Amino acid sequence: MKLDSVSRRTAMSFGIVAGLVVLGLVTLWWNRVQVASMIAEMNATSAQAMRASSELRERCVPADERARIAALEKDMADRFRDAKNPALVVAGLSETCRRFHTTVHEIVPVPSDRPGNPHAKAARRYRLIVSGTYRQLAELLDGCATQRLPARIIELQIEPAAGDPARPLRAQVIVECFEPAIARKAGAA
Repeated sequence: MKLDSVSRRTAMSFGIVAGLVVLGLVTLWWNRVQVASMIAEMNATSAQAMRASSELRERCVPADERARIAALEKDMADRFRDAKNPALVVAGLSETCRRFHTTVHEIVPVPSDRPGNPHAKAARRYRLIVSGTYRQLAELLDGCATQRLPARIIELQIEPAAGDPARPLRAQVIVECFEPAIARKAGAA
């Protein structure tokens, strides 16, 4: 059976149209697959960006907090600088003694007895001879650690005071200016 030329053209036209429709459907399916893949990638990238922004938000310090931290750092650096000045340390210890109502007999710098101490030239240790009640002396010892120029207790000797019933104890205290290692690393000391 032979097809005439009109039938052939019609069949060929239907074949072309069917091919174009199939090609269009395949193209739509392929585009849909690509778009779905791109959306999945964008969702993953978006989730990663949100995690990164959350981490940044947690790590970043707000401007008002930065100013407060800078002020604290400056105060700490000033304290460590002042701790190197014996007159300021003696004044701080005298103020602490007055605050806790102890009688001061002596506050003097004493040389460090640790061999090889790089800070031995600076007067870093001080001897306090004070008298007061047990409670006053205990508060004084605590006050040394919490004063503006903190000092830690190195030695402590307490004995009964002679002749003063209002201040029954006499204490000899050796304190050392406290300077954390981080202050030396930061150059604050």
